Parts: sequence; structure tokens; C-alpha cells
Amino acid sequence: LSAAVIAGRLVAVGGEAPLGALGTVEAFEIALGRWSTLPPLATPRHGLALAEVGTDLYAIGGSPNQFHQTSSAVVEAFTVPRPSSAFTGSWQPLRAAPTARQQTAVTVSDGKLWVIGGLEANHATPRVEAYDPISNGWRAGTDLPVPLHHASAVTYRGDLVVIGGWQPSGSDIS
Repeated sequence: LSAAVIAGRLVAVGGEAPLGALGTVEAFEIALGRWSTLPPLATPRHGLALAEVGTDLYAIGGSPNQFHQTSSAVVEAFTVPRPSSAFTGSWQPLRAAPTARQQTAVTVSDGKLWVIGGLEANHATPRVEAYDPISNGWRAGTDLPVPLHHASAVTYRGDLVVIGGWQPSGSDIS
């Protein structure tokens, strides 16, 4: 599953079940110490990237199947209400990502969601792409020097920083 802290909540999204992916979304209200359920993803998946901009939560890519068999380009957004407010609405589909992938790193810089590396149907990619929520558009960034998956990313002093991950060796993605 993926998680993010947004609007006073720790939100857990998606995950993998024995026979496929989950679409469940649960939120822990930090100040109140209680769990609640948010509307489910329209497209259940695991290994998705999760990022927040303001009060909007973005679920990017992932796999709709068990294991790493298939990668998805699906992008959905949900506006998280302020704490103690009722959860209304649903996840809204946005423009699909140019690259279907899972187990990717994501960070936000200058209001854009940067999707970095990941798995494209059982092979790692060095691709870096940015999603602009205002224009609902994508653009290519500079590729990583090596294919990488299961990494993390942060924005530090305006720079995108990729941390950890797996660099495949030949056909062995692990």
C-alpha cells in the first residue's frame, strides 16, 4: 500500500491481496486518534505512488494484478476534507501517465508531481515524468542514469533527490 499525511490525516491507499489488488482507502485522524474509511479507488491497485498537493491526494500507476505482472498508467485524485468533516465525493480520473508503471518514487516540486523510475511490466525504467495538476498534463524529465525501482524520492532545497531502490542486473529485477 501507499500512504501520505494530508489534512491532519494519515491516509493508507490500495494494497495487495492474495488474489489481486485492493481499492480500499483508510484515514487515521491524527488529532482524534481514530480511523475512518474514505471512498475507494476507482481502479484498485498496489505498488502505486501517492502524493499530495494542498488538500488533493493523487494515486499514480500501480498494478491491478497480484505480484508485478501488469503495470498501470491510471491517475486518480481525491480532495481530502478538513479533519472531522464527512467524506464525500469519489476519486476522479485524470489524464493517464505516459508510462504505465508501479513501485515508482514520487515527490512534489513547484506544484508538479515528479514520477521517478519504477517497474514497467517486469522491467525497471529510468524514466522521469512530471504531472501538472493545473493543466492536467504530463512532460518528460531527465531520465535517471540507471533503471531503478522501489526507490523513494524527496524534494530538498528545490532539487529532486532519489533515495535507495533496486537496480536490476540483467533480467533479474531484484
